[in-house]
Amino acid sequence: MTEANQFLIYTAPSGEVKMEVYFDSEKETIWATQKQIAGLFGVEINTINYHLKEIYKSEELEENSTIRKIGIVQNEGNRDVRREVAFYNLDAILSIGYRVNSKEATQFKEWATRILSEEKSVVKNSPLKRGGSEADGVFPRFKKYSNLPYNPKLKQKAKELRKAGNLSEVLFWNKVKKKQLLNLDFERQKIIANYIVDFYCAEIDLVIEIDGESHDFKGEYDSVRDNYLHSLCLQVLHIEDIRVKKDLDTLMNEVYELCYNLKQKTPRQASLATPLKRGI
Repeated sequence: MTEANQFLIYTAPSGEVKMEVYFDSEKETIWATQKQIAGLFGVEINTINYHLKEIYKSEELEENSTIRKIGIVQNEGNRDVRREVAFYNLDAILSIGYRVNSKEATQFKEWATRILSEEKSVVKNSPLKRGGSEADGVFPRFKKYSNLPYNPKLKQKAKELRKAGNLSEVLFWNKVKKKQLLNLDFERQKIIANYIVDFYCAEIDLVIEIDGESHDFKGEYDSVRDNYLHSLCLQVLHIEDIRVKKDLDTLMNEVYELCYNLKQKTPRQASLATPLKRGI
């Protein structure tokens, strides 16, 4: 979902997908790991580490203000382990870039500046803060099963997200597209007010979100956003990214059961009494 904190995909002007970065609306910056930065600029990780040390040693940037620890689930052997990984902000990324690949750094800066401006605008104008009125560019939209607020300014963004989609979203989409699941018509990257939700089924008033590694850092925002969606009489289902990748068959059986129950009831009376509600 496009929201306050999320992972975004950077695609170079050539069309090559370079890396996934962490967007932070609170600090109005972008974060990436040394490995991601190395991939972006086409150098080894030890080169990135060397330049970071030089940057901090010369006091060009303050170390504490440009580093953030983010919990990441990694597969180590036969088990998933959560590690605290160091991410570096946009100032650090660009400072390194101008030392090792100025052309790529300039292109990334242009993209990051545009993205930060767009995402800041979406969050600032959120219907949660301003009521979702037409003055915010949010309009009612009539469909067969629903009447939801809709912001036409997000149409291009939704299109880009559908094209870029991460692995978990693509895997899940392949299971529900073309009415494969109970003949239900799911939409991908659906615009609702000033949000873009991962999946939406109008017939049963269900929103499905695939939560990645950044989820722990946006719990409060998720709660406020979900309350807004609930105010539209929508059910919101959160699924952990790791489940899609590691246990898709079992997951889809649970989603099938949930959707079947919702389809048998009046959607607004249905309950998400399932482990999926907790993102397990």
